[in-house]
Amino acid sequence: MSTRLFLLLALVALPAVAYAAPANFRELIELIMSYLDTITGVIITGIVAIYLGGSAHHLMKASAGEKSTELRKFLITGMGIVFVAVSIWGILEILRSTLEGGGGYSGDTGNAEVYCTDNYEDCLE
Repeated sequence: MSTRLFLLLALVALPAVAYAAPANFRELIELIMSYLDTITGVIITGIVAIYLGGSAHHLMKASAGEKSTELRKFLITGMGIVFVAVSIWGILEILRSTLEGGGGYSGDTGNAEVYCTDNYEDCLE
């Protein structure tokens, strides 16, 4: 029974895998980078959640003396970890722009519209 179920799932899943296969190198890089972006975003979200939860936990238990040094150590270490995680995400974005052949920011190039006032001939190009 389990062999039949496995074969049925394989028959259903194989066309989806073949359809999702990249046709060229650029699509492969885009696919890999989209997975890395998603994974990195989830990891950074988890790190920030653990950092905030741990900070709240240490603040609730903090009293004068030994606990404050433990809290300070946790906060400084957490900030360092968040910095490293965001830096890795930035490095991945640099890698993406390098592999995709992008030239950096691809926003509006500043094409200004010409507004005509009194003299219509000034607006003609």
